[in-house]
Amino acid sequence: MPSTAEGVEICFRSSPIGLVPYVVLPLRDTAGVFTGRLPLWEVRQGPTGNPSLAIESLGVFLSSHGYGYHTQVLATEVPLRT
Repeated sequence: MPSTAEGVEICFRSSPIGLVPYVVLPLRDTAGVFTGRLPLWEVRQGPTGNPSLAIESLGVFLSSHGYGYHTQVLATEVPLRT
């Protein structure tokens, strides 16, 4: 049974080391262009050997999940460590 602290419902799940408390956050937008989805305005691609392919792949992935025009895919400024 969930408990509350300062008006926030605290839930618990079991783990190999015991009970773990967690809070359920409403991450889905309730109105606007992201209604019913996580409001992702931008996604930044991490370091990779082929940044242009990674950006294109992220764009295709986001489009397949209903994201598109309003979600910008950006290249990282962090260099790939070799």
